[in-house]
Amino acid sequence: MDKKTKITIAVFIAVGFFLRVWRIGSFPFPPDGDEIAFGYYGWSLLNFRTDEFGNTLPPFFSSIGDFKYPGLAYLNMFPALIFGLSEITTRFWGVISGVIAIPLIFHLSYFLTKNKKASLFASLLFTFSPWSLIESRLGYENHPAFVITLVAILIILKYKKVPLFVAGFLFILSIFTYAAQRFFVPIFLFFLLVFLRSHPEIKPQKKAVFKIFILTFVVSSFLFLNPSLRGRADEEVWKLEQTDFSLISEYHHSAGISPVKIHPRLTWSAHNKYAYSFLDFLSRYTDHFSFDFLFFKGQASEERIPGMGVLLFAEIVLLPVGIVSFLRKNDKKKSLLLFAWLLISPIPSALTRGGAHINRASLMIVPLCIFSGYGLYTVTNFKSRAVKLISGLAVSLALFWSIFYCLHQIFIVKPVLRPWYKQQVNKQLTQKVLSLKDNYPAVAVTDDDYIFYLFYGKISPGDFQKRADIIPANEKRWERVDRLDNIFFKMPFRCPLSGKEDALYVCEGDEIPQNSRLVDIVYFLDGVPAYTFIEFYPLSERPEVLPELPDRLHYMVGTEKPDGFPDGIIPQDYPFLW
Repeated sequence: MDKKTKITIAVFIAVGFFLRVWRIGSFPFPPDGDEIAFGYYGWSLLNFRTDEFGNTLPPFFSSIGDFKYPGLAYLNMFPALIFGLSEITTRFWGVISGVIAIPLIFHLSYFLTKNKKASLFASLLFTFSPWSLIESRLGYENHPAFVITLVAILIILKYKKVPLFVAGFLFILSIFTYAAQRFFVPIFLFFLLVFLRSHPEIKPQKKAVFKIFILTFVVSSFLFLNPSLRGRADEEVWKLEQTDFSLISEYHHSAGISPVKIHPRLTWSAHNKYAYSFLDFLSRYTDHFSFDFLFFKGQASEERIPGMGVLLFAEIVLLPVGIVSFLRKNDKKKSLLLFAWLLISPIPSALTRGGAHINRASLMIVPLCIFSGYGLYTVTNFKSRAVKLISGLAVSLALFWSIFYCLHQIFIVKPVLRPWYKQQVNKQLTQKVLSLKDNYPAVAVTDDDYIFYLFYGKISPGDFQKRADIIPANEKRWERVDRLDNIFFKMPFRCPLSGKEDALYVCEGDEIPQNSRLVDIVYFLDGVPAYTFIEFYPLSERPEVLPELPDRLHYMVGTEKPDGFPDGIIPQDYPFLW
């Protein structure tokens, strides 16, 4: 690599790092429960060698019942050593993986194309990739896992001086980090062996790659046998028995009363649960290649970027041009490798419920950036100087506007557009509860977000087990924590109409009971009340004119006088807070 190329990539890395690390703890949202949990596990493992329930160096983390994968939890020990229990720790590997991938994309593209300019363009597009930018700013497992996978593949293809057992270790690490790798890695290695076994750059390592394939296949298969080791994939994966087959019954009924009669078996061959399931899978799979997902709408989730998909708008032209040009001008077997990567990547996502998924399909980022980079090279590499100048200017303007639009939507629009996600206020809510709880014998909250209290309260696993009511895992899988200190979780109301006089109640929304005193408020970014902290007093003491409430907060219309509590107050000797 020449000096100019190194400087260019260094600039990309610097820009990519800034875009991924600026205000990392709060943009586009503060960390959610999953991110907080992984950050806490890194700190807990580093200092106490256990998860919050006291399990020593666990192979999985039962957490709230979704059995989180261990890879990211153990990796978070490294940032926890430097940054402690902080938001930076939770999102450290998202940032680092997004930055490391910038030069890796260049090296993979150059291996496939031997074209330095096209490879730099691929690296440039990854630097500003909306898909990578949003994923790099979150503390989830998928982005680090895909970069670990990318490094392992590059060791096999390009970094011949690195022992192949390192690639095997990284593949296994990625498999223990995110579920999508459990499908992608064995399938990709199988493809590598079948189609590139005679390629001069792969042939010398064929036996070692075969051993890695067997290892990853066996490990991936084993991990799917145990429900605990399947992790959250056990809940999200599409299952035959969960599918609504009522439409098939309608088709069979229609065939039975149709004036054109055919044998029922022929109708069954077209409309049965197996055919329906395959078409359902195919629909989810092809969603990942739709213009809506790639360019216009993305995925309907919290990770979605408003007003766009997962790629830059300029790639509407660059991507198809790049795919066609790539196939025509490059080593056919290497081209086939990249196409296989692209086609295999959505399979894990398509095997889960719902449509195209930005997290589960994030392995698609690599081939899409390389294809688009080659497209950018193609449309700026005409022989005619005049055409080259015009096309270069047009593409530069389109690319600049696309990047500006992307950054505008992520950093300016997304944090405040429909800002009613709970994670926007979880930190503030948790810190207020922790600061007020010592003033009351009991605090009632609606959810079971105990992990936020462990994280922001810096409560060790040992202290948590002593201070909390925890349901044993063999009795209940989900929502195992009922109480921490005097904080009682799982209040079954957004806001109760009656309560104990000396307790603090944390209510959701913009309404409070008529017989309550307002203690504090937590607001969403748009000024709408997210949570209110209230105390109850007897209905008999309610004034004729209720005190005026802050703007956008209201009293409930009705009151409650439950049997035995005619004054709207729960007696102190009553065993529950609601």
